[in-house]
Amino acid sequence: MKLLLTGSTGFVGRNLLLELLKKKKYSTIYLPVRKEQKLKEQLKEEGIETLPGEIQLLPREAPDWDFSDVQDVDHVVHSAGVLSGNSLADYTRTNTQGTLNLMRTLVGAKKIIVLSSQAASGPCLAGQNL
Repeated sequence: MKLLLTGSTGFVGRNLLLELLKKKKYSTIYLPVRKEQKLKEQLKEEGIETLPGEIQLLPREAPDWDFSDVQDVDHVVHSAGVLSGNSLADYTRTNTQGTLNLMRTLVGAKKIIVLSSQAASGPCLAGQNL
């Protein structure tokens, strides 16, 4: 089976990736990354010295994601997002437009999970109820 996992250098995505590597459920794990070195350093801190064979890095950056070249993905876990931005437009460009581009260009996934940490709730006014 093949998985596309966004947000692999973030808290949620990184911990999910580590668990998936232990379970060896996927033959291929596609990881779109902005900075490959950051992921490699994080894995090294976890005792993984070399990139496991099932990982395929995809140099990509939201919101300009295009996954039309990624074929036969069984599952998608979308956990990428920014916690803050200089403006609402900066925040929504990545979190909203990036997610829309992911969904528009991804073909044939059987299951898609979109999730976030609580910290990525977006810009709120003090006392505002969500």
